[in-house]
Amino acid sequence: MISLKSLYRPAFAMALCATAGTAVAGNGPDPSGLPLCQQVSGADACRLPVRNGQFDNLDGWTRTSGLPSIGYDPSGNPYASLYTGAGIHQAVYAHFGTLSQEAAYVLRFRVRSDNGDTQVRATLSMSDGDGANALPLGSTATMAREGEWSSVELVVNGAAFAAPAHVLLEIANEGGNHDTVQVDDVYLVQSVGVEMLRRR
Repeated sequence: MISLKSLYRPAFAMALCATAGTAVAGNGPDPSGLPLCQQVSGADACRLPVRNGQFDNLDGWTRTSGLPSIGYDPSGNPYASLYTGAGIHQAVYAHFGTLSQEAAYVLRFRVRSDNGDTQVRATLSMSDGDGANALPLGSTATMAREGEWSSVELVVNGAAFAAPAHVLLEIANEGGNHDTVQVDDVYLVQSVGVEMLRRR
């Protein structure tokens, strides 16, 4: 069984050494080989059910701001296209037999910019199924590079939340130069085990 404890050792090591907070960004391995989370599972790490994380369409995603759309690369691969100020979010079901305060969550996605380096912000919160009553867990800002895909990773501790708990993930283009950001391959991983992030 693949374990997030080995997959994300660098990110967790960085976080365990940090004293200022619980959010870190990094470039861990591709989590697509992890099993999907189930009600009964012995996995230390599993993938939560993000809808359309590869952006065949925007079903499951809600516009936070701006006008997100679907774009395509030359080979026909779809991605989310976020113009300056645009953002999307999704409340992902996370009630799989593990208390949310006993889990860590890892958001990972790929990003690039069309016209120039552009700031992108990713945020994770606990929420209900509608994305309401959000309890922020952490966020990270990174630069989307022009014409070059890079990976963004955010690792946070969960927090106690009424059942059925969801994890609200948000991705937004914060650039100010009228640049379009492309987002693809969104994964949200739940990890349970001893290598939790240091609590504040």
